[in-house]
Amino acid sequence: METCDDVPGEQPHGSWRIRMLEQLRGPDLLLASNALLSLTYHEDDRDWLQTLLIDCVARGSDRQLRALSVTCMGHVARLDGVIRDDVLQLLRDLRSDPDLGGTAEDALDDVTSFADRR
Repeated sequence: METCDDVPGEQPHGSWRIRMLEQLRGPDLLLASNALLSLTYHEDDRDWLQTLLIDCVARGSDRQLRALSVTCMGHVARLDGVIRDDVLQLLRDLRSDPDLGGTAEDALDDVTSFADRR
C-alpha cells in the first residue's frame, strides 16, 4: 500500500515526528491512520502539518488515508481556529470528488464553524 510517500519540503525534526512519518509511509493502514491523527493533534508546526495533509490527499493512493487527511483538515480548523487558503481551496475542489466529496463537505462545515482563513 502506498501512503503519503512525499513529505513536505522540510526535513523532519525530532524522533517523535520521524516515527510518525515512518508509520504514515508504512504498509500498516491502522498505524498510518493513528500516525496521521497524532500529527494532527500534536504537531507544533501547523503550517508543515497542513502541507503534509495536502500532500497526503494529492499523492496518497489509499482511499481511507486520503479521506482521513481531509477529515484532519477539518480538525485543524476546529483546533486552531485558522486554516490556510490553499487548504480551503482544496476542500472546495474536493466537493465534486466521488470518493472524497462528502468528507470534504464535512471538513468545510468545520472550517465555516470554527476557523478564519489565512
